[in-house]
Amino acid sequence: SNSQLNFFASSSVNYIIRVTSFNMATGEYTLESGNISTSDVDLVIADAPGIPGDIAALETFGVTWKVLNAGNEALQLDEEEGLGTSIYISEDNILDTSDDLELLNYSNSPGFSALAPGETLENDFNISIPEEYVGNNFLIFDVDSFEKRFGSPFGVYREIDESNNSWVVPINVGNPITGG
Repeated sequence: SNSQLNFFASSSVNYIIRVTSFNMATGEYTLESGNISTSDVDLVIADAPGIPGDIAALETFGVTWKVLNAGNEALQLDEEEGLGTSIYISEDNILDTSDDLELLNYSNSPGFSALAPGETLENDFNISIPEEYVGNNFLIFDVDSFEKRFGSPFGVYREIDESNNSWVVPINVGNPITGG
């Protein structure tokens, strides 16, 4: 029986592929290399204005962020995936989906089909921060985030630069406000 391995390759990475089988069977293997398909799309969080510097835990507050296509080609959206943005809270300013808490996973679909070069898309949503994050933290906005949530280094859309999809905002989370 034949098996097939598909993955997204990056032009700046060398790969070593090791093939093993359950019963140590021998066989013939062919590795085919094609052109690496990227586009001139580059998605970035252009701004996240109006985020309060201080917020009480459990208090609902509004967040606004702007997604910019900084590339030279229009982004044509996948109708099923949309354009996802995740917002995380982190104790440091580095996105690590294995230890940062995702507060929001937002998708701009349906009804949104393209983002032209230089065009921005503004989003807003209400979020709250759990009590365990009282103290100095960071909100991390990450665009084209769906696949990254599951450990992939890439998003749904192939871009010129996959490393510039995040925007970090420091935030101080205070104790929850109690009635009285």
